[in-house]
Amino acid sequence: MTCKKQANVIGVWFAVESAIQKQLIARNEEPLSDLSTSEQATLEKAAQVLQGT
Repeated sequence: MTCKKQANVIGVWFAVESAIQKQLIARNEEPLSDLSTSEQATLEKAAQVLQGT
């Protein structure tokens, strides 16, 4: 555990993982945006159904 702390394994791991995720999000921005829009429409329709409108 001391070695992990001295080498900042958790900090490095987090930074690398975050960078990878940001790259993947940037590469897939359009499909993710489309999915978000679709999901929002589904949630709005579900709210209408639950409200009886």
